[in-house]
Amino acid sequence: MPKNVHQVLAAYGVDLTHEVQFAYAPPDKKSGAPAGLDLYPNELVITTSWWTTAAALPSVPNESIIYLLQEDERMFYSFGEERLRCEEVLSNRSIRFVINTRLLYDHLIASGLENIRARGQWFEPAFPSELFHKRKRATGEKRRLFFYARPNNPRNLFGTGLRLLERAVNEGILDLEHWDVYLVGSNIPNVAFGLGYLPKRAQGLDWKAYADLMGTIDLGVSLMYTPHPSYPPLDLAASGAVVVTNKFANKQSLESYSRNIICADLQMDSLLDALKSGIKLAEDGETRDQNYRTNGLGGDWAASFEPIFQSMTSAR
Repeated sequence: MPKNVHQVLAAYGVDLTHEVQFAYAPPDKKSGAPAGLDLYPNELVITTSWWTTAAALPSVPNESIIYLLQEDERMFYSFGEERLRCEEVLSNRSIRFVINTRLLYDHLIASGLENIRARGQWFEPAFPSELFHKRKRATGEKRRLFFYARPNNPRNLFGTGLRLLERAVNEGILDLEHWDVYLVGSNIPNVAFGLGYLPKRAQGLDWKAYADLMGTIDLGVSLMYTPHPSYPPLDLAASGAVVVTNKFANKQSLESYSRNIICADLQMDSLLDALKSGIKLAEDGETRDQNYRTNGLGGDWAASFEPIFQSMTSAR
């Protein structure tokens, strides 16, 4: 954990002015609350999932808890005990919520979580240009297509994405004489397209290596079967690439982030049409660069998060 924190902060050029302490607080066998963690008056406790929030609720003053919510976590489960417990936490009227993106905030309220309207705020993520930007490529290189490949995360629709790419190759839409395919993610199996083309695989990249790769991509395919836009489409657009992703609920367009992001219905013909448009746009350097220069992605985390920080700390 300390190594991961240092890696992320270093990639973003963030210098901490205070010491960071790390502690492991396993849940008490009887109460389920975290044991052995000292808490002091007016401290804020930030939780990052429904299960860490549930663990904190019995022993932490509820008004001190800020739940950083980055997905409709109910969608991780079929209808059953885990989904019910998750919904109970998301419906809590005592804690405060910080929601990653206006899209997700609006979706959660529309789904019936009125407590989030009363006790929640949203922010848009930032993509500093020092980290996310176009990288120089050798003249004459093949274009690069990125596919977000996480077969163990069902919401990323690994199988659907593979079928899309296979059809595009077989129908001559994606010409592997001019394009290289990169599968980026984790637990990626061996796959081949067309007449035995083996895509390049990138797994376990650290944050800097990931950003460096993003800056070399021409076209991304990144699916997310939830209302959140997810980070890879935004990372790619912030790095100058064109992206094909899917619609879901109120996620109908991501043009407010970048006109280089194309959203399609989750039907194979619609996805294939979007991929055709994405290839055309990726090869149209003038339009693609113009969209990149005028995108709506923020680049400064201080500007993005300062209003949330001030609101949360002043309400203690």
